[in-house]
Amino acid sequence: MSNNLAERMDVVESRLSEGDESFAELRRDVSQMRGQLDRVADDLSQVKEIVVAWDSIKGFVAVVKASSKVLGFLLKVAAVVGALWLFAKTGEWKWPQ
Repeated sequence: MSNNLAERMDVVESRLSEGDESFAELRRDVSQMRGQLDRVADDLSQVKEIVVAWDSIKGFVAVVKASSKVLGFLLKVAAVVGALWLFAKTGEWKWPQ
């Protein structure tokens, strides 16, 4: 009976040591996963910064386009007003020479 008990104790001890090894492996794996997740989070942060910058650039381009349209319209209005002023001043559509 003591022989049987000793064998059972040996089995329990071997299983405990296997469990300790498994826990150590799990800790290493979790540590590696944490490092990889940190790198992924950093990469996502950089992607977010790029997207925000791109959105800012798109907004800037939209403002420049709108400004150029407004400026073009104002120049056309100024040309018409100038032509009307010239006609009112000289009675001709051509600039006097």
